[in-house]
Amino acid sequence: MAPVPAVRRATPAAAAPVVERKAPARGVGLLALQRAAGNRAVARLLGAGGPVVQRHNSWEHALLGDTPPKALGKAAVSNANRKHVLSEEYVRMNWFRRDPFRDPTARFRDVRWLQLRASGLWVSYGELNALGDYLADPTAYDTLPASQLVPVLQTMRAGILAAAGAEFGLHGDDMAGAVSSLVPGAAGEVKALDENTAGLGLNRYKGLVARNACHFAPLSWERWSLFHNEAADEARLHYESGHRLVALNVIDTSAREHNRQAMIKNGYADHFLQDSFAAGHLANKTLIMQWFVDYLNGLNWLARPWFGLPADSVMSRMGSARQPGVAGMERYGRAPTSEHTSEGDRLLGSGQTDPQTAQERDSYAGRVSGSGVGGDDRERDANYQAYLGMLNSAFLQLAAGAVHDYLNEHGLSVLNQLGTEFKVGGDDTLLSKSDELGAQTAGAAAHMSRDAIEDLLLTGQTDKSVEKIFALVPQSVRLYRKDGTFETFGLGDFQVQVLHRFCDDYLFPDLTDSWKGRIVRKWFPDMVSGGISQDAGRPAPRPAVGDFVTTAESAHTG
Repeated sequence: MAPVPAVRRATPAAAAPVVERKAPARGVGLLALQRAAGNRAVARLLGAGGPVVQRHNSWEHALLGDTPPKALGKAAVSNANRKHVLSEEYVRMNWFRRDPFRDPTARFRDVRWLQLRASGLWVSYGELNALGDYLADPTAYDTLPASQLVPVLQTMRAGILAAAGAEFGLHGDDMAGAVSSLVPGAAGEVKALDENTAGLGLNRYKGLVARNACHFAPLSWERWSLFHNEAADEARLHYESGHRLVALNVIDTSAREHNRQAMIKNGYADHFLQDSFAAGHLANKTLIMQWFVDYLNGLNWLARPWFGLPADSVMSRMGSARQPGVAGMERYGRAPTSEHTSEGDRLLGSGQTDPQTAQERDSYAGRVSGSGVGGDDRERDANYQAYLGMLNSAFLQLAAGAVHDYLNEHGLSVLNQLGTEFKVGGDDTLLSKSDELGAQTAGAAAHMSRDAIEDLLLTGQTDKSVEKIFALVPQSVRLYRKDGTFETFGLGDFQVQVLHRFCDDYLFPDLTDSWKGRIVRKWFPDMVSGGISQDAGRPAPRPAVGDFVTTAESAHTG
């Protein structure tokens, strides 16, 4: 990694109150954001495409996992270098265009390859990273049969092929085995992916999208660390077993299982670390959805949409003032855990977390506490059901998608814990909106995470701790005035002091009145029919004593 330039050290972000909104200094914040494109551009963003919450740009995750950080940084500022790294990605994807089962290890020796057990498919480390947008966890990577995994993997590769090929005027994205739909564009792809993964139940594609707050800071930090720590445990077990590590670049199904699992789990984990560098993922997704509830509740009866809103219980219970605990605001300004693993959280997790991690917990009590809802026992159960309903509302999800798309299109100037300032884009703007240091730092963090696991596999120890890796991750946003002066906001303060007003004044009015919003409310009100959780619409379980149900409602069991 290049030497860190000398810049003013950022003040760590403190947890900000959810409901208080302070106007930023004149010329900073809201105005600086709005000046970038104006209200009409925002309206165009909201009006584009079909009822899709978010379309993933897998080529960036693949690049971050497979490209050296310095090469990635140079690609952000040099057209020749950009073409070089994208041509390499295009050639790799084209290799699988007619046959997803090909063995790439001899053809692409400078890339780390891993063979998945149940399907027998080969994927690069960067592809392991990218699959985090499509599948629930690394176990799914390794246990899905080819009949289920090929459509997902080849659809992802088709997107990478198209993005890389567009740099050279090549527009083909046909990929053998990819999903297809009669519905055109992104909406068709989402529909086809959801239908293809319907057999995964709650972890079908649209269910994952509904619960994907784990892809947005600060919750993305914890999702990364939980699986990174689990990968580290696997790597230590491999080393302690006394088995010699045969190879790092080619891991097939004959490799020792702790070795394979260490790389698969960290490949999944790094997806969330990479997301933590994307401008659009620095918005607090859950909080934005709550703000949209607040905004809709504040409209008079003439302006408020009269059909297709979430249930009254969602609208009355899930505002930001009523449920301040669901957005994870207290996580700003602190590093993620360096001890807990995803496996441990599933068994023993008891604190607020992201919707996906909460859903994976074994007990009802763990899932409710993971949501962060408040209230006494009976009221808490009702609030939890309203929380699940909020996540399942496609209309509320659109609000978070609008902020995500806007920030990615325009990028952000950010600072990490080291005080290093750089620019980041994301989701199709990694190379166009990031500066050299931004792209390089994102790549350096991802590679440091992977290198920590490889150190543990080889020697049983590493100096690349969770805290050291996390020090590279953006923690503050810097907004510049026209005269070159600026103001710096910790990520928590950025949500409350800048984004909230911007959403209320520009994004929410356009979304509420847009045809896209009307179509979603009329025809696609729910993300998943029947709900996105095993607990949706079901009474809380109560422990039985003899022939009676106790009144001690706090004693929930799974």
